Amino acid sequence: MSAGHRAERLVNDYADLIKRLSYTYLGTAADAEDVCQEVLLKLLDRAEPFAGPEHERAWVVRVTANRCKDLLRRRSARPTLPLDEASEPFAPEPGG
Repeated sequence: MSAGHRAERLVNDYADLIKRLSYTYLGTAADAEDVCQEVLLKLLDRAEPFAGPEHERAWVVRVTANRCKDLLRRRSARPTLPLDEASEPFAPEPGG
């Protein structure tokens, strides 16, 4: 199977599953799309063959969950504020 056909099969088989699982963990469509892209690329780069379709699907689910957990850990380590709640940045006076 050519790389293009393999990529198309993986997207058709797993993109929806990855996005739904990621959205459940993360709560944003943008983050779910990012995780989907990362997991699919990781799957494409994987050289080791799977024992079967069930093994491949289980791998996709596990990698997706782990990536989401990594993102959640990073979020909790760096709390964020909505932009409208952030204070105005300090700007130095001109010529000073």
